[in-house]
Amino acid sequence: MIRSILFVGILFLASCSESQVTEGTDQAAYQVVNAETFKSLLTEEGIQLIDVRTAGEYNGGTIGVAENIDFISSDFKTEIGKLDKTKKTLIFCQSGGRSGKAGAIMEQMGFEQVVDLSGGYGNWPFK
Repeated sequence: MIRSILFVGILFLASCSESQVTEGTDQAAYQVVNAETFKSLLTEEGIQLIDVRTAGEYNGGTIGVAENIDFISSDFKTEIGKLDKTKKTLIFCQSGGRSGKAGAIMEQMGFEQVVDLSGGYGNWPFK
């Protein structure tokens, strides 16, 4: 009995992940990756790099040539909607909370591939 419950629990946990697959595609529309993976993705051509922190946070330092689109601003959806939804879009905030919410919104808006930095800029070891 205990083995059965444990087995079902393991199956449930295995089915849960940090990424979500959009219906009709084989690729995750939104995923969270560690800093090493995020850094390697920065070298790809044609990516969009978005810092969703406030202007003050952004001005204190960012990753590469990230564009600042503040998640808590009233025009976030308008500004994020101006991006190319077919391009791989890398996003981050300070600790992962805002970028997680931004990623969910972007997935709903039809972005094909959004990659979020786990732990955000505060966890970025390559400063």
